Amino acid sequence: MTPVALVGVLGACMGLTVACFGIAFSSAPGWRNERAFYLLALACGLYSACDVVPTIDVAEGWRAPALRMSFAAASAGLACWYLLGLRSFPSRSLQLLTRVLLPLHGVAALLALVPGLAVSERVQLREVAWLGVVYRDKAPTALGEALVYFFALSLLALAVHILRAARQGVADARLYLAWLGAMLTALLVDGLSFLGYVNGPYIAPLAFLVVMLTMSVLTVRRFIASARALEELSTKLERRVEERTRELSAAHSALARAERLAAMGQLSAGVAHEVNNPAAAVSANLEYLRAGLAAGSLPRDATECLEESLAGMQRIARIVRQLLDTGRATSAADAEDAGTRGSTHVRSTVQRTLALVRAVVPDLAQLHFEVPEALHTRGSPQLLEQVLTNLVVNAGHAIAAGGRGRGRIDVRASHVAAQGDDDAQVQIEVQDDGCGMDARTQQRIFDPFFTTKPVGQGTGLGLSVTAGLVSALGGQLSVESTLGQGTVMRLRLPAAPPAPVSQTPAACGPVPAALPGLRLLLVEDDASVRGALQRTLGEWCTLELAAGVDEALARLREGPRPDAVLCDLMMPAGGGQRLYEELRARDPALAARLLFLTGGATSEEARRFLERQPQPVVLKPIAPDALWAAVLRLQLGERAGAAAA
Repeated sequence: MTPVALVGVLGACMGLTVACFGIAFSSAPGWRNERAFYLLALACGLYSACDVVPTIDVAEGWRAPALRMSFAAASAGLACWYLLGLRSFPSRSLQLLTRVLLPLHGVAALLALVPGLAVSERVQLREVAWLGVVYRDKAPTALGEALVYFFALSLLALAVHILRAARQGVADARLYLAWLGAMLTALLVDGLSFLGYVNGPYIAPLAFLVVMLTMSVLTVRRFIASARALEELSTKLERRVEERTRELSAAHSALARAERLAAMGQLSAGVAHEVNNPAAAVSANLEYLRAGLAAGSLPRDATECLEESLAGMQRIARIVRQLLDTGRATSAADAEDAGTRGSTHVRSTVQRTLALVRAVVPDLAQLHFEVPEALHTRGSPQLLEQVLTNLVVNAGHAIAAGGRGRGRIDVRASHVAAQGDDDAQVQIEVQDDGCGMDARTQQRIFDPFFTTKPVGQGTGLGLSVTAGLVSALGGQLSVESTLGQGTVMRLRLPAAPPAPVSQTPAACGPVPAALPGLRLLLVEDDASVRGALQRTLGEWCTLELAAGVDEALARLREGPRPDAVLCDLMMPAGGGQRLYEELRARDPALAARLLFLTGGATSEEARRFLERQPQPVVLKPIAPDALWAAVLRLQLGERAGAAAA
């Protein structure tokens, strides 16, 4: 193969390869404007392939078609050059010239493909001795010669417009001008050689090869630059998304904090209102009694003052206990009983509940129930009774608020179809025809201290406590209400088999006047509580006091062994949890007779400890009879639940 043929083959391969890759790239966003360049590469590749035919030994029947195809490829390539120039250097004159010449190049390509119009059947031989190559071409017709001149003038006109852009300093204009110069030179040399004016080789494939190579390098650079820009943009977007995500998270956290603060403010206001009223009565009564004692005698109504003060303290204790129930901060035994122990007969529990509330809503509503005999739920009967009592009483208040006279309250229960016995549930509905609720009220009815009742007529803890108790029972509580028509409170609880019949142990009896043989150790860091319990318990038994865990451990090492230990839960130096764990390691028998006293577990660790440890818990404020019952059960060796004040 001669060097001229080798250059033609390389040019053809280069052009066709660039065209194939370019057509694939042109479907990507941002690369569609490059289609003219890829079509130009295809035209150059076809021209180079056809230019090889005159230099090699092929059948004579291939020479004329190859020459006609080279004319058509040249015309198509020039049209692509105009499209590239118009895209890169737009101007009105170039746009007008392109509109005129593109159709002409199309017509020229079609005429060149018609046999006999541009190329005759006459063979002309031309030898380039210094290259050792012989060209065996078909002679051009008059139209063929005209097409050669047309192609040269067309390319020259485009070069003039690009030269004008280069003088104006337009970017890349000089590079385009160099490409056009190479192409124009090659076209002139090839055209003059083809027409017989000069005897030189066809150099258009070499010019195509150089132009395609440089264009391809620039395209690759552009591709790399686009990839880098895309990567930078992607990095920027990821960074911006992260920033926006952090901002959104911060805004969400701020909103959550604001909501918590609002809820805390509402909770604080509710607690202040509900606690300060009875606290004011207790404080006033104590001041009144102290003034009487200072005068030398108790007032005649001292007993009434004490009763009022005790009632006020019981009200405060009840509010605190409701708050603990709302937060699930109940004793370990209560939580275990509520969630897993026991079986509750639903029908009898509903009957007891309605019997209790008849005195509350006798003139407000008629009470009806429809509960099958065989229904049982898992958990504590007392908790279910408290839940139903709250729901029925609320239903009565809703009927009263409706102002339509005596209404109706229906309590219904049924099995809920489920897959498997473990998933079986009992559904209990409490329905009233009262005032109903709007959507906003329904969203907040389970919030602590939220109430629709006038100030002083409701604590706003009823339904929040009820929701906490239902959750402790392993169930769900939902509401369905229509303003002005009524409400349905729907309760779903895990079903359970009937409870086995068991004997109830005998009651512990009243608090004895004294138990001289009983020795107790009281561990309490609050001096006022320690003094009050000393006055109360000192009448029963021998009582030793310790102001903390370390002092209690020292007394147990040095002094006589007590019969039982009463220990506050929340204290410094590890509190009741540390004392219990050390007693389990040193004296397991005494650890089994430890009774916890607490006003509430204030940390998650303390709450988890109460839930898993087996010892009874007595909640403050402490009633003497409840404390005595718990101590006596410890002495009898029975495991008992916490006794509430």
